[in-house]
Amino acid sequence: LPKRPKSSYFHFANTCRAEIQEQNKGKGVAAVAKIIGERWKTLSLSEKERYDELAKQEKQDYNNEIRRLQELGVDIQQLRKKESGKEGPGGLPFAKIRNLIRKDPEVKVVSKDAAMAITKATELFLEYLAKSSLNFARAGGNKKSKTINKMCIHMSIHEGPDQLDFLIHDFEKPSAVAAAEKTNVKKQETAISGN
Repeated sequence: LPKRPKSSYFHFANTCRAEIQEQNKGKGVAAVAKIIGERWKTLSLSEKERYDELAKQEKQDYNNEIRRLQELGVDIQQLRKKESGKEGPGGLPFAKIRNLIRKDPEVKVVSKDAAMAITKATELFLEYLAKSSLNFARAGGNKKSKTINKMCIHMSIHEGPDQLDFLIHDFEKPSAVAAAEKTNVKKQETAISGN
């Protein structure tokens, strides 16, 4: 998520903090903060207006960025809950996915937004593969099955929707399916040669 927007006061504090620290060497953070607060109170409304505009613009930029992330499918509330941790929107380890992307020698930089979008796409893909595999598990006779095994995944890739065809070369066809296909081919060859 983008950083939350600063208030008018914090914009003011950021502009004068270094000067106040320089003038008050040796004083602690609390003492400097008190001086900044006192200066803020003495500003006229017209002087504060400059900082109000900065805060307003920053808040608008923040809201635009939040809307953009939501359009990408990012669940902002869930992300805020996990912001302190290292998980992506759906629980995948965001940092690990970002590092995996960076392993591609042609990728030099991965923006946070791009990594978030790829994390979300990965989560959606995993959900799709799990549902497709569960359908194969349930097609075996147990309509209430909640168990996905390796065979179900392989069946989903080889016999399921075309969207998974890109995985065919990385996953062997289940031996039971391969054996059944060989039997069907032999039957077809026999039928053709018998005619």
